[in-house]
Amino acid sequence: GQFLKQWLQVGGPSVVMATSRERPDLPNNLLRACKWYSVDGLKPQASVALLGQLGVLGEPAQLQTLAESVNGHPLLLQLIAGWLMAEDEEYPHVDLLDEAPDLLTEVKGAHRHDSEASVALLLEATLGRLQPTLRTLLQRVSVYRRPFTLAAAQAMVSEGSVVLAKDDLRRPVKRSLLIEQRETVNGQRVRYYLFQPLIQQYLQRCLGADLPAAHQQAADFYYQTRQPQLGPTSERVETANYEEVAYHLCELGNYGEAITLWDQNTDNANRYSSPDMVLQLRGYNSVRAELFERIANAWQPTEEKDHRLFAYALEKLGDVLQFLKRSEAALEKYETAIGIYRQVGARLGEANKIQDIGNIK
Repeated sequence: GQFLKQWLQVGGPSVVMATSRERPDLPNNLLRACKWYSVDGLKPQASVALLGQLGVLGEPAQLQTLAESVNGHPLLLQLIAGWLMAEDEEYPHVDLLDEAPDLLTEVKGAHRHDSEASVALLLEATLGRLQPTLRTLLQRVSVYRRPFTLAAAQAMVSEGSVVLAKDDLRRPVKRSLLIEQRETVNGQRVRYYLFQPLIQQYLQRCLGADLPAAHQQAADFYYQTRQPQLGPTSERVETANYEEVAYHLCELGNYGEAITLWDQNTDNANRYSSPDMVLQLRGYNSVRAELFERIANAWQPTEEKDHRLFAYALEKLGDVLQFLKRSEAALEKYETAIGIYRQVGARLGEANKIQDIGNIK
């Protein structure tokens, strides 16, 4: 919603097409610039083709009846295929659903009122057929926001337990719980895994009180595998793990640690070696703005040292907004930072921002 609001305010001939389960909350004057289209499920022929690609067996009429019962909802069709695979991987025939009539009836009933509820029912049934260790693993790796590797999944396994093999992640791929992608990295084919958003959200809810521990494990993994030293010639890919550490620290509410990691030089002899400086030199100001805006909007510091860091985050956000030609928003952040610097007696920070305000005005 915030991106659309800012984009619409700028105006111009460009068009943005976005999909969303909910309409963003926009002022009436901006809503008039938008057109809304409802997106229905797959057509019967496409639904039957999808079920066939997923390995589901049955007569075309049977597959079409199944697809129509869930209005061609692609994710539900994938999860139904996954459930059939879990029941009988060698012969995943649509007739197997006759053995669980209550499940399909509940899914159909829930889908009429709430598609997400029907997805949850199928997920619960499919996950219930997995080994407990694999089910727990899927819950824990669901905190990764970017596609992850087998090594990243291994990092989420309790120390001293089993060593994962690629087949351990292939099983949930076959059950449509994971998506597998293959890329060539340094001449080698690497498998990456990711979730459909609804599946990821469901798995994270299942973590409950264990969610913070999973975020901490993810932060530890990315920190241990980060590029240890950056410089002015570093590329965006080299800051990727720093971005993920900062993300997971923010998920834990450790905003001070996130801003310190982000702004700290990785080479004491080079003042252009912090992740933030690398992205600034490479022109990735929108990436920088994402972190600083999150800290500015979510952090409520209580200690003096944290107030200083919070003011610094506002200051950096103001700098980024200046790069993005959003002077009024930058001015607002600078003024807020000045107020905090005055409160904690940080005169140098206050003086620097007063000078920056003068440059804007």
